Amino acid sequence: MTPPKNLAEMISFVEVRNRIVLEYDNKAKEFKLISDNVKVLEINNIQITEVIQIKYGKLLQVWSTYKNTLEDAEIMLKIKQNEFMKLLKETQTNLKLKAKNLLQTFLETAPISTEWKSNGK
Repeated sequence: MTPPKNLAEMISFVEVRNRIVLEYDNKAKEFKLISDNVKVLEINNIQITEVIQIKYGKLLQVWSTYKNTLEDAEIMLKIKQNEFMKLLKETQTNLKLKAKNLLQTFLETAPISTEWKSNGK
């Protein structure tokens, strides 16, 4: 997975991550069921065909890769969220400073007077 580079990508990334997390539990249950069945066969010394053994071995590898990818994505998401938060805080600070400077400049250079006089009173 590639890290998100902007806010739109971050939102999309979070949505995909949330969907995958929801699906993960179902996939974990399926994988556990398959693993439990294979263990029962092994415990009872029931021969498993070589094709099934190979497919099960590949399944273990794919499941491990899947879990590692999800863990890596979670770490990357936290890092990117922290980077975005830091950038937003810097932007907020800069915006506040610019607004303060603009107000000060306006107050110092605006063509208005604080000495207001009413007509004849």
